[in-house]
Amino acid sequence: DDLVRWFHVPPDRVTVAHYGVSPELRPCTDRNAIRRVREKFSLPARYVLFIGRLSPRKNVGRQIQAFEMLLRRHPELPHHLVIAGDKGWMYDDIFAQAEQSPIKDRLHFLGLVHREDIPPLLAQADVLMQPALWEAFGMPVLEGMASGVAVLTSDRSGLAEVAGDAALRVDPHDVDAMANGLERLVMDAAFRAEIAAKGLERAKNFTWEKTAQITLAVLRRAAETGKRKGQQG
Repeated sequence: DDLVRWFHVPPDRVTVAHYGVSPELRPCTDRNAIRRVREKFSLPARYVLFIGRLSPRKNVGRQIQAFEMLLRRHPELPHHLVIAGDKGWMYDDIFAQAEQSPIKDRLHFLGLVHREDIPPLLAQADVLMQPALWEAFGMPVLEGMASGVAVLTSDRSGLAEVAGDAALRVDPHDVDAMANGLERLVMDAAFRAEIAAKGLERAKNFTWEKTAQITLAVLRRAAETGKRKGQQG
């Protein structure tokens, strides 16, 4: 849609080949791995998780605000906000905001998380929060769904396209909407389970084999078109 709108490319010349999800991204039931990751990062018992490089586009500042709002409404909640990702750019404001936050003891910055630690980290999260301002695709959303975690994400860009109706989508500029979405997912276990189940089912549609098949078909079509033009020339 962006290519068509911004660069006036004819729609019939655009083919979307979504990324796939790696086979290891599935609901993690390895108790040893879960215990190892919990001890490695000193994880709290209950948490909301964000995964991504720290930069303005990832919208971490508003996520912290939304989480503060959730705890003001429900101070009895045991949840913490766990932020997993390395430093990208313009991240100083994020750390300054966290340091000044009234709930700074509930904010955990893990830094870069190795690939093998992602499944156990997701397995222990109540909610995966990924309301970025813009993403071309949004791999963490797909990985969260494939891992059986309820996802809260943005209602725009590639995030909405990946999530469909299998995640709770909100306006990423609206802190109130984000807090309301978090509140619903955290407080309503049945709804959280429903979203998680939808995500798990939707993630089955995203495979690397399907990505390869679509890409190969486009390459063959382009080659055949080029061959015909060559013959005509």
